[in-house]
Amino acid sequence: MWSKEDIDALNREEDELVCKIMKKMKFEAIKTRREERRNMLEKLLGEVNEEMGNVSTDK
Repeated sequence: MWSKEDIDALNREEDELVCKIMKKMKFEAIKTRREERRNMLEKLLGEVNEEMGNVSTDK
């Protein structure tokens, strides 16, 4: 039979593992959002450059 100390130690270990997993998930979500934002900005920059090129050639 397990003692209260054993159960408490297992609970602490489990809590630490869950915390590590949550931190990793948050980090991955932030990383994904930043990559998506960067890709969107690059796309917008390409569109702006294309429009500016069209404006300058129209004159």
